[in-house]
Amino acid sequence: MSEQPSEVLIKQYYQTDDCYTANVLWEELDRRISALARPVIARFVANYNDVPDLLQTVKIRVLMTKGKSTAFDEKRSSFATWLKTIAKREAISHLRAQRPREVPEHSALGVQTRKENSLDLCRRRILDMLDPETSLLGKEKLNRALGRLSSDQRRLLFRDQLHSRKQLASEMKISMPTLSRRIEAARRAMRSGL
Repeated sequence: MSEQPSEVLIKQYYQTDDCYTANVLWEELDRRISALARPVIARFVANYNDVPDLLQTVKIRVLMTKGKSTAFDEKRSSFATWLKTIAKREAISHLRAQRPREVPEHSALGVQTRKENSLDLCRRRILDMLDPETSLLGKEKLNRALGRLSSDQRRLLFRDQLHSRKQLASEMKISMPTLSRRIEAARRAMRSGL
């Protein structure tokens, strides 16, 4: 059975009513789905611990396509393309679900937004990371320099202290050289403010 192409296996799986045959077919399909979908999911997801859960979701999605319009059709695509599309969509849905939501601006009403609060929090945390021996005057100068930075630069400097650069580049979906240039630009802007 393992010599047969995946296209044939999925068709046989869709057509069989025998539980034993369906289980045998599914075991082989399960192995092939894992081999094809795991790398696709791993490319999208920053946290590798999420890959097995998403892989299981993809397998369930494939199981649920039987008898539906989303079922595999060799006239539309190959098995690998069809499966990778399902895996990619699941990974993107997972990323969207984890993305923080923006709160509408209410600054004109005098209400601080979550975004503003998080920027102030970043500034305080950067100051808290300083050595306790740092003088009050030094902290005040640093606070002013941080205030001159853009919100993205402050957030980047703060996150650079908490995460590895590889993890940060992965989360921001940018290359390591681009991340290094942005961090260096933020540091230069901060140094010019001191």
